[in-house]
Amino acid sequence: MPTCKFGMNDKLLMQRESKKGKDGDRGIVIDDLKFHQCVRLNAFDKERAITFIPPDGTFELMTYRITENVNLPFKIMPIYNEMGKTKIEIRIKLKALYDRMIYASNVVIKVPCPKNTAVVKANANIGRARHEPENGGIMWRIKKFQGDNETLLRCDVQLSETNSDKVWNKPPISVDF
Repeated sequence: MPTCKFGMNDKLLMQRESKKGKDGDRGIVIDDLKFHQCVRLNAFDKERAITFIPPDGTFELMTYRITENVNLPFKIMPIYNEMGKTKIEIRIKLKALYDRMIYASNVVIKVPCPKNTAVVKANANIGRARHEPENGGIMWRIKKFQGDNETLLRCDVQLSETNSDKVWNKPPISVDF
């Protein structure tokens, strides 16, 4: 089997190095870096290169997480107003943070709703939104969304009465594109 070697970007900083580095360094900080067992860890520590002999079949070479210096394409600003026990007003402002000359296609925003949701009236400036109980919430679909633009979704959610006084914890809104 051949030995493979991948070099890491010079801007890459591991978590332990970023703490002792300069404050002005704007490198990419990687948290929770994990390698497959075929990677030679001593070579990575010395050379900052991933050296390995690939095993047979498909495998995951490494996993990692990035939490700083991440440029997200969208900003979501939700406002939830609970109007008693049977009504929620939801307002979602979606802003594109990328260049005006770029378009995102097939954008899908999933806005979770409580399990006792009965009726949803959704009004979107761009795209279409509707309650899909099988997906656990309101699905807002936008075919084409121009950069440096913002739009709004307004929803009136009617809830069925329940005997439970349990407070609904709002799960995160997700975006696929």
